[in-house]
Amino acid sequence: MTDIELRSLAPEYNEDHHQTYVSRLNAAVSDPRNKNIALTGRYGAGKSSILDEFIQGQETPESEDPGNESSEEVAKTTKKKRKKASSKKVLRISINTLGPDKGEDLTNRIQKELVKQLVYRAKPGEVRSSEFARTPRLRWWRAGLDALAVAVVLVGLLWLFGLRPIKDSLGTDNYWLPMATLFFLVLGMLWAARWYIGNRVVAQVSAGGASIALEGKSDSFFDKYLDELITFFEATEPDIVVFEDLDRFDDPRIFDSLRELNTLVNSSAHWKGRPDRPLRFVYAIKDSLFEKLGDEQQEKDEAENRQNEDSTTDTSKSAADKKKDTAAEAVERANRTKFFEIVVPVVPFLSHSNARDHFLNELGKLKLPKGTNVEHGLIDIVARHTTDMRLMINIGNEFVVYAERLLWVEVDKLAPGLTADRLFALVVYKNFHLADFEALPHRGSALDTLDKSRRDLVDESIMILRNERADLVRGVTKLQKQRDLSVHLSQRLEALQRVSRMTLKSAKVGNNELDVAATSEPTFWQPIGRSGSVDMSFQHHSGHNEVVRLDRNNLALLFPEASDSASWLELPPSDVSRLGEIDVEIATLRGADFKSLVDDERYEYKDQTFRAIAEQTLPSKLAIDLVRQGYIDRFYAEYATVFYGEFLGVDVAKFFRNSVWPNEIDTQFEFTTPGAVGNVLAQAPADFLGTRSALNIDIVNHLMTIDASTSIHLIDFLARPHNADGHQFLSTYLNMPTSHSGDLVSRLAAKPWSGLFSFIASEGTIDGDETNVSLLNAALRSAPSFETFELDDNARALIARLHAKIPAFCETQRGVPMKTLFAFLTAALPSVPNLRALSPELQNLVVDAKRYTLDASNLRAAATLPDEAPISADNLMAKTVVWQHCAENVEGYLSLVESDEQTTSSCASPEVLAQVVNAQLEEWSADQMDAFLDASAESAALPDITVVEQTAWATVVERLCVVPNFTNLEAYVTKIGVDDALAALLTDDDGAVVDIINVEDATEDQIEPLVALLLNAQTVLQPRQRVQLAKQMLEAPNGPSFDLSEVESSPDELLAELLRAHVIEDTEVTFAHFSGAGWASIGPALRVSTNAKSFITPALVQSHAEEVVRGNTFPEATRRALLERLVEFAPTEDQSFLVAAASAARTLRVLLPTDALLLIAPAVRDHEDVVWQLKEQSDSIRAGTAMQILGSMSGDFIGFAGTASQKFEVSDTPSLEAVLNYLKRSDMIVPQPGRQPRGRWKLRIA
Repeated sequence: MTDIELRSLAPEYNEDHHQTYVSRLNAAVSDPRNKNIALTGRYGAGKSSILDEFIQGQETPESEDPGNESSEEVAKTTKKKRKKASSKKVLRISINTLGPDKGEDLTNRIQKELVKQLVYRAKPGEVRSSEFARTPRLRWWRAGLDALAVAVVLVGLLWLFGLRPIKDSLGTDNYWLPMATLFFLVLGMLWAARWYIGNRVVAQVSAGGASIALEGKSDSFFDKYLDELITFFEATEPDIVVFEDLDRFDDPRIFDSLRELNTLVNSSAHWKGRPDRPLRFVYAIKDSLFEKLGDEQQEKDEAENRQNEDSTTDTSKSAADKKKDTAAEAVERANRTKFFEIVVPVVPFLSHSNARDHFLNELGKLKLPKGTNVEHGLIDIVARHTTDMRLMINIGNEFVVYAERLLWVEVDKLAPGLTADRLFALVVYKNFHLADFEALPHRGSALDTLDKSRRDLVDESIMILRNERADLVRGVTKLQKQRDLSVHLSQRLEALQRVSRMTLKSAKVGNNELDVAATSEPTFWQPIGRSGSVDMSFQHHSGHNEVVRLDRNNLALLFPEASDSASWLELPPSDVSRLGEIDVEIATLRGADFKSLVDDERYEYKDQTFRAIAEQTLPSKLAIDLVRQGYIDRFYAEYATVFYGEFLGVDVAKFFRNSVWPNEIDTQFEFTTPGAVGNVLAQAPADFLGTRSALNIDIVNHLMTIDASTSIHLIDFLARPHNADGHQFLSTYLNMPTSHSGDLVSRLAAKPWSGLFSFIASEGTIDGDETNVSLLNAALRSAPSFETFELDDNARALIARLHAKIPAFCETQRGVPMKTLFAFLTAALPSVPNLRALSPELQNLVVDAKRYTLDASNLRAAATLPDEAPISADNLMAKTVVWQHCAENVEGYLSLVESDEQTTSSCASPEVLAQVVNAQLEEWSADQMDAFLDASAESAALPDITVVEQTAWATVVERLCVVPNFTNLEAYVTKIGVDDALAALLTDDDGAVVDIINVEDATEDQIEPLVALLLNAQTVLQPRQRVQLAKQMLEAPNGPSFDLSEVESSPDELLAELLRAHVIEDTEVTFAHFSGAGWASIGPALRVSTNAKSFITPALVQSHAEEVVRGNTFPEATRRALLERLVEFAPTEDQSFLVAAASAARTLRVLLPTDALLLIAPAVRDHEDVVWQLKEQSDSIRAGTAMQILGSMSGDFIGFAGTASQKFEVSDTPSLEAVLNYLKRSDMIVPQPGRQPRGRWKLRIA
């Protein structure tokens, strides 16, 4: 404790400041007319000091009336004349609080308190005739007198009624002795009863069925107990009553009541006898109460005016009528203060203009220790809000006391960062906001609210910055994805050019030319993706150019990734630098104080800056100024309490106050003193790390740098299910660049926390892929087993997307179970897309499990093949498990074979082909086997079909995977026959037959059965193909002779092909062998035969003579032979044959006999066919026969069959004139006289 003496706050009389007002009050009370006197002035003006001196002067003898003297003269002569005058009785009434009578109005409550003080001012017994009379303390002698009076009355009454003691009751004849004894017994009993009852009031006395009830006392107020109040004043006869502190209740009506009371008391009969000494009321009130007195009346007037206003009156006019002049209001208020006979105003000696000087003066009087200096800037702030001397003095006193306990202490007891300015600011805050300061220990003050708002603003601002950073990180990630995607699209474009044998020469988006040399860069694809179209100019290898326009639909087909405009948004260069700025801002915000946040308007909470929040939260402008200037900072609570323990700091104490004890989260709280986190852990409760208050970045960072056993409780807490607080903290912590996020995730995985991977993958939890990779790597390396974790779809998708970047998968791991990593990988990726991205150990596991995507790169990696090696079965079967994977997914494998540039076939050797066919015959479908065989190389064709199962012969033969040699032909034909499969092998795409290899090595016995089988394979081979194959056999060195009997006649052109190939003789026997197959076989053969004219018969033609005579494809000799024997073929043919034969005969100039002409004449359609025959044979045919033939034709030629002299007309034909001339010469017909019509002949039968 220092030797600084605290200054008293009691009113202190200062003659220089107060004497004038005391003199005026003395002068006022010396005038009998002044019964209500007002001493007015604001709080702190010195009214109490003036009244103290005034009352002291009135209660001591004073001089004569000094009213006509100056105040200076009064001050000089007052003390000299005091002893010559009589003293005055003064009552001082001060009400500081009211009773809790909430049901009553304010005036009645004040009156009640006044009555209480008046009652207890009078001595007990001084007021006897009033209900307020206080019974004096009962004395022993007073109790005796009361008992004596009652005893005399009581014993006298007993005497009169004959109730007397027996004369000899005491054993004596003396009568007065028993009587005296009775009297004293009664007196003693009554004395004891009176002493016991004391001043108690008997409310009710009951005796049997009768009772006596007395009315109890009740509280009284001015209106109800006015008589008693007047009685009180008459009994006590005070000269002056001083009322203080009534104005604090802002109730002007109480002054009206007191003025009325004063008037009534002075008008009473008792006071009329002392006109020179009236009862005076002196009021100490503030100036503003006069305005309050006027306001109340104004409110009444305005209420009356509103009631009298017409509802239709214009609003603006009404407002103008109600507006009062300020001067008029002042006059009205002045009129309402006329009840004061005199008003003594107190001129303030302390104001804002001189408060700073007074404050410095008062602090100087305290004589603070050297080095304890309060900045003048802080004094200026406080002085602007302080014009009360008592308050200034009290601030100084309290500062001394607080400094003795908090500031002027040993260094190890001093709160770090506490200065005289900060402590003084807190003391000032305490004096202005007492209740708020008392709420500090309970964290219920406005400063605590502001500090919570600070934390909320910091948390939300950091969250906003985090989200911005996440967006930027995603943008950087997107840029990397664009680079990767550009490479992929470039490769696809190059493949397209190779397939189409074209080269990209230029590309244009709108009017912008693209750099075709940079197709693997995002700069090439970004404009395409954003516009959705591109014009590409290609040059074909042949030299011609072609411009192709790809719109969004075409892009979606060829380059679907490029058609998504959202994937190609550019990342501004400034965004990359912004990432560093955000990290700095977050670090600054974590340690932000009140002042820095007030000055920085970039950050907001609920659309308000911290300055606006402070102005709304803090209770005064002074508090706002103290915070804004930095005199009150966030460690206000720690600076306002005693600081124990040399190991603690203000940051530790604040963390305990705001987080540990209330178990609240302050994630961003930053510890600034050395060893602060260690101190927190040392002093915190045992369960601290298992509570939400431990969720602080610095605390978790510290725990991650020490032994893992210390963080067990924290890890358990974070891993609890449905832990919203823990998840929110993890989301913040894991994204902090300065956090030990990898270590924390490792410990969570080692626990294990089953939902760890799902949490990391949940939407919005982790900002960027770089962080995701780091966290997943840490979790995978520490995971004890796969079964202990639950992976949702998001977790699987995240691992699948980033697996190629996670070191746990890509790099050789020591001490990490490969099977666990394999389980995680395959759970996320049923099929690994890129084996080369995995570590060798993990790659082997994936290959053995066949859990990788079938592509050329993966197959080469799995089979350890160089990049230029083909992925044919020959290479892949060297590693059985790899080929098994291909065999199980044969369709995918074959598509790779087709698309891979280095691979030309699925199989290149017959040995491997046979092995694959035999192994997969039962496993693959027919289509799959066909596809594999189709993709095999020609070199893989089997030279010996017997090396594969017979059930597969048809397949391998059909797919041309067999060498067409005699060995395979003999084996296949012998076991299976000639079928479609063999037919496909023996013929090419154009239908030509292949050359049978090694047929020259075959014997006649081996060849002979094959010839007949091939010739008889009419269902699978064409006649020409059968004949050519048979001819190869027959022409072999050991070829057999042709045996017609082994050949089946078939309704096809086999006979014709045999004749054409000169394999068979052109004889009637040959045609007779095939005649059973019908015209389908004979017809084509007749077209080929050169010897048919010698053996053609109606039976051989089979009613197809018309076709023979009409067809130019038949040999002419054969046709002539048939026409010459027309009468022989006519019976088996129909009439159309005769028509065709007539026409053919004229065409071939074959002269038909008369019987043949008689057959065809009725049937012909072209009369010229018959007329020509008659013309050519006019020398050999008789005229009558000619008339008969002509008359048998249809049409107008029927006239030739008429009777003599019959006239008729006939149409002309080219040969008719010659025939008519012949008939005229023969006198068979006569031309009719006259001119012949054109194209017709008019004739008459001769």
